[in-house]
Amino acid sequence: MKFISQIVQSQKVTNDQLFEFLRKTKDRDFLFRKKIHNFLDELYSKGNDLNNLNVKLESVQVGEKRNKFVDQESKITKWFSEQFTESRKLFGEYLKITKK
Repeated sequence: MKFISQIVQSQKVTNDQLFEFLRKTKDRDFLFRKKIHNFLDELYSKGNDLNNLNVKLESVQVGEKRNKFVDQESKITKWFSEQFTESRKLFGEYLKITKK
């Protein structure tokens, strides 16, 4: 959730944030099912795509190419904002407390 929040808030992601995400999710294979594993992979992949777009945007002048990158950046950021709900669904079953 922290990773998603940082991206939605700033519309950027740094290499340090990507590495921290990898570090904090490295034990996922032992704790969660494949569905969570795939979700975390997709978060990292989209974060990496956003990072690459951020770098490109720094060097591109105003114009059609820049507008294309800004549009892609907006789509990825929107996707991340939708992942709040998705992550709650996926992780919800692991966070439920039930009486036996």
